[in-house]
Amino acid sequence: MKTVPAIACAFVMGASSAFAGYGDKVNGLPNWQERAILVLTNACRMAPVQYRNTYLGATYNILLPANYPAVPPVYWNLALNGSARFHAIQMADTCGMTHNSCNGDAFNVRIELFYNNKSYTIGEDIAAGSTDPSGTMQQWLLDEQNGTVPLDNSTCGTSRCDGHRWNIMNKSYREMGTGYAYGPQTYNYFWCQDLGGGAPEFVNPIVSAAHLFIETGKTTFLADYFDPAGKPSNPSLYVDNQKSSLTLLMGADSAGTYSVSLARTTACRNYYFTFTNAKGTLFRYPETGDLVTFGEGSCARDFVPAESLSVGGMLGIPVLRDGRTTFSIKGSVLTARVRGKVNDIEESALYDSRGRSLVTIVWSVGGGITRRAASQDETVYLARIDRDISRGIYFVRTRFSDGTMRTASVVASGGE
Repeated sequence: MKTVPAIACAFVMGASSAFAGYGDKVNGLPNWQERAILVLTNACRMAPVQYRNTYLGATYNILLPANYPAVPPVYWNLALNGSARFHAIQMADTCGMTHNSCNGDAFNVRIELFYNNKSYTIGEDIAAGSTDPSGTMQQWLLDEQNGTVPLDNSTCGTSRCDGHRWNIMNKSYREMGTGYAYGPQTYNYFWCQDLGGGAPEFVNPIVSAAHLFIETGKTTFLADYFDPAGKPSNPSLYVDNQKSSLTLLMGADSAGTYSVSLARTTACRNYYFTFTNAKGTLFRYPETGDLVTFGEGSCARDFVPAESLSVGGMLGIPVLRDGRTTFSIKGSVLTARVRGKVNDIEESALYDSRGRSLVTIVWSVGGGITRRAASQDETVYLARIDRDISRGIYFVRTRFSDGTMRTASVVASGGE
């Protein structure tokens, strides 16, 4: 890892476009490096001391609770990602390390232009030289000055010595976008982190997630979770539709970073995360597409959009919006619970996460289909599937007697 003391920060205190789902890639934003900076930033914000001990070293006398207590995470913002990427490319290609844009405009002029004056509470960190996200985070958090790591809240002349640390831990920021670019300017690898105080546009409690290469021979998957309502259940990672359980790495159950490390491979793997919140609602990250293990072997992809995974745009969570029908799989049995009339469900098709058809079920009694009344207003259908279904999340497209088609997620637990 190449780390050089090429960093700078700026901040101003004062007073996006819509897309398919939170965590999805939009117009090439974010790339893997930018997504990874977001997940590391939020890990530090929610558990600064644990982050320091895990990724920087417990011997550093920084990120102390009295100076930098835990704060809520920042949510990804498309406009801030665009501003940061634009500046990273400019620095890499044209003017090198500078907060000012290459045309001389101050950093806040650029950010406010992209951010559309959503908030005048804005900040920026820049860095160069490190080849990976964790190295860049180390540069920013250590704020090294002439070989010395300054203490929290210390001053260097008329400015803060720990300005990057202050930006990253500032509770006034609620949104963020990172830019990464490679170019011919000195240091080659350029990073820009733009932060804003605008109200986040999303409520997904899986705030950010990505993979990193921290341990030799392993790929580490991290997901930041934040929900004041309480701890989640069944935090999970699905890699090529195979489930691994996530464990809390740092922070609190309801405000912390969950992780799992798997053996590194030499080819691209698709992955996504799911958590069930305290109210029992299932959330997915990214909401529709799949992340890809950029950097494993020669893998150069970092995202697969839903339209490449799905059949006719079927892929998506949440489940049926009217809540009338829910599905589950255990072993080789698919169960459908239908509220209302017992004769309005006709046919379902089961797909895996890549949109490949697995089986079609005609919901008529007989031929392996059973039906029973679970209560006065609910009917349960059971269908035996003539193939093995591994644990994971699948999708069911169902046709009803009124001709409507609806898509639902279905969790397969495995085992009879």
